[in-house]
Amino acid sequence: MTRLGRSVWAVIVVAILFGCGSDNNSNSTIEEGGAGGSIVVHVSDGNPVSQPLYSWSDGSLSNFASDLKVARQSAPNVAVWEIQSINPSQDLIQAPWQHGTASSSVIVKASTEPNLEADVWYVITVTKVNPSSTGTREFRIKP
Repeated sequence: MTRLGRSVWAVIVVAILFGCGSDNNSNSTIEEGGAGGSIVVHVSDGNPVSQPLYSWSDGSLSNFASDLKVARQSAPNVAVWEIQSINPSQDLIQAPWQHGTASSSVIVKASTEPNLEADVWYVITVTKVNPSSTGTREFRIKP
């Protein structure tokens, strides 16, 4: 094995032993739980981690929705953050969408937790009007 080959293997071994590519400052990732409905919803790490990214698909080419609602799993009928299309009869919210953010195409209906807490289970509900459908996903930010 050449000197260059040994150097490359040494770097690979160090990367495996000490980890590489992870952000040690965040100390947190998303854990997804149960899901339901005809829209497949996913939650992924945001920046900051207290503002995850939401994405969804119903199998069509459209990745738009009319309403995003996040609630604590322990109180699923109480929104901690919710946005709705400025025209509720249209799907104007495009995936991916970052928690706690808004634009001119939405109305903020609830914002008691613009930054989510770690180790609390939440549920996001994504609603579309065209075609009429919903999807949910439980998730938490790992401590």
